[in-house]
Amino acid sequence: MDFVMRASLADPSISGPPISSSSADERPPLLTPEQGRIVRETFAEFVQPNVDQHAIILFLIVFDISPDGRNLFSYVRNSAEPAPLNARLQEHATHAFGLMCEAITQMDDAEAVEKKVTPQFVSLGCRHLNYGVAADDTPTFRTAFLKTMGKAMGGRWRGVVEDAWTRGFDLLEYIVCKGMD
Repeated sequence: MDFVMRASLADPSISGPPISSSSADERPPLLTPEQGRIVRETFAEFVQPNVDQHAIILFLIVFDISPDGRNLFSYVRNSAEPAPLNARLQEHATHAFGLMCEAITQMDDAEAVEKKVTPQFVSLGCRHLNYGVAADDTPTFRTAFLKTMGKAMGGRWRGVVEDAWTRGFDLLEYIVCKGMD
């Protein structure tokens, strides 16, 4: 678990692209077929084998960026147990991270985005609004997600790989924020 705790610390070499504007009215484009292939291949090679570790790293980075984010989780807020060891947080993180990655790997398929991803993540955005998360909070999560992917992929996180994942997350963020309107 020491690896997870160390990995959550800010890493200046993984800065991520500029923050997106999720409140824009125009939906970001789908991934190109090539970007979809890149996302699926890099997910299978770098992320999926250690998805549990990457999931908890994501939430630790969120908490590093925004310590108040811990207060949104009663099982973290009311626990003396360190967040990386919290079984309920690990379960939530793994589920949430898995859903996001699965959605982004489909962002080149217009039918999947329209019939599966959009309804699921608009609903998720609405639920999270009820938990106290607002559209203004999504840039923090975006930064944390992209840093997590950068940590997972190491030297492969540049150029077309970073661009494909960023574009996929931009579309996912847009869809989630539609549920928060």
